[in-house]
Amino acid sequence: MHQLLSTAPGYVVNVLHADQQDLALRFARPGGDRFSGLSLHYGRHDIPHIGGAIAHLECDRHAVLDGGDHAIVLGRIQGLAVHDGEPLL
Repeated sequence: MHQLLSTAPGYVVNVLHADQQDLALRFARPGGDRFSGLSLHYGRHDIPHIGGAIAHLECDRHAVLDGGDHAIVLGRIQGLAVHDGEPLL
């Protein structure tokens, strides 16, 4: 993910619905095509929005900062969609 986030023109933050815990665990594990078989919609920069999520924040990559042993990717929100439902906490 580091290479993708630090070089892509942007990214989407998908706020998952409370009943999407299995999906959160899928993305927390390394490897594989995490988007395979999902209901997807494409937005800005042709980046996927996950179906069933309660919010999608479309961001342009603004800067990548040195965080020591990691990189900090800053985004500038350019679009927002909000749907009904409870967030996964």
